[in-house]
Amino acid sequence: MQEYSNSVHAADLCTSCHNDIKKIPHPEKLAHVNCSGCHEIESKIYDASDHGRAVKTGTPAANCLNCHGQPHAILDSRNPQSPVYRLTIPKTCATCHEQEEKMAQYNLLEKKPIVTYSETVHGKALLEKGLTSSAICTDCHGSHNLSSPINPQSKIYRLNVPSTCGKCHENVLTTYRRSIHGKAASAGIRDAPVCTDCHGEHTIKSHKDPKSSVYASVIAEKTCGQCHAAERIINKYHLAGSRLETYFDSYHGLASKFGVTTVANCTSCHGIH
Repeated sequence: MQEYSNSVHAADLCTSCHNDIKKIPHPEKLAHVNCSGCHEIESKIYDASDHGRAVKTGTPAANCLNCHGQPHAILDSRNPQSPVYRLTIPKTCATCHEQEEKMAQYNLLEKKPIVTYSETVHGKALLEKGLTSSAICTDCHGSHNLSSPINPQSKIYRLNVPSTCGKCHENVLTTYRRSIHGKAASAGIRDAPVCTDCHGEHTIKSHKDPKSSVYASVIAEKTCGQCHAAERIINKYHLAGSRLETYFDSYHGLASKFGVTTVANCTSCHGIH
């Protein structure tokens, strides 16, 4: 079989996977192949993931073949034809996660995750420019270890988000961890802003994009103000009140409201990361 001879398993015997073959010719229908026979570590990690736990309970979820492709044609992840090649992974995840009706039963936060991802700075770099160094689904969510954001072991668990983003943005992470926000987050304070609070998740855009939450003329109201004008946050952490209101009463604030991007905003004085 040509497909198999080109696959990553080409050097393996049929019985390496199909250990229920006892004679030739073998029965047309063979038992389900258990990948853990060779991929023990990956299987253990997968079994503990959201997908793995769902499959164990009989709930439809992504299994090995859903992501890696046809059993006799599995390719190395570095092969551009592989469904787990970096440029292809969003398309692979989309086979399930873009089925809105099917996904609705799982109460996922993103209804059209691949569509929204494609509009982000990461998605455009990958899908439009072909930059394989850009963040893809598995960089943020994990692959075999994919878990919900409410799982403390998840890469997208709130307090783990800085470390996840820091895998690429290492210098930013170092700076952030020295900040008052970073120190609070490291101390386990869940109200402390992490990367996604300011930049978004599937809405991350360049700071030069007027639609970005960190664009110069909107950052005060849309981003910093979400916490620093929130009565609960101000009272709980004994912060000074009316910061957003007094800023917009100032020359800088008024100019910012009119869309002037060169005028001082919160980050001009207080810093960013």
